[in-house]
Amino acid sequence: MTSTAGRRPEKTRADLRDHMGAEKRNYTDEGIQNLRRKFGIEITVPASGVAESVLRLDPEKDRNLYGTVYGGVLMSLMDNTAGIAFFSAGGMGPTVSAYTEFMRGSPEGTVLYCRAEVTKPGLHMTFIDAEVRDDRGEYLARARFTFSNRKKDDLSEPVPEQ
Repeated sequence: MTSTAGRRPEKTRADLRDHMGAEKRNYTDEGIQNLRRKFGIEITVPASGVAESVLRLDPEKDRNLYGTVYGGVLMSLMDNTAGIAFFSAGGMGPTVSAYTEFMRGSPEGTVLYCRAEVTKPGLHMTFIDAEVRDDRGEYLARARFTFSNRKKDDLSEPVPEQ
């Protein structure tokens, strides 16, 4: 007989859904408002697990010495959009990892469009793909994110090793 003393009970998908329930929409809405206020990112959630965003660039602060968009601007846009997609699908937790590919700079574009979509939801980890294009439709960057599924009360604890 196996003892369960001192172990945390296993979470199920239903537990995660029940935990998020009514809070999910509030966190998504709050996140969207914060991104608009702090960074000027406009985000919509066309479906659960999908987020789309628009960022109007400031040529004075968002461009590097070569006149193209800073990679950090692209990465931040994708990470924030992926986070909203994650929340909209019922997830809550930090970004654990991101693999990013920068395809080209955008010397002429003034608006960035990002789309992020949950590709593999899981009980402990969720995977999300994101991409950014400029206002000419040029593909600038893509990323694959891993988010840790956490309960609201667990967000201050370190991410558990898998």
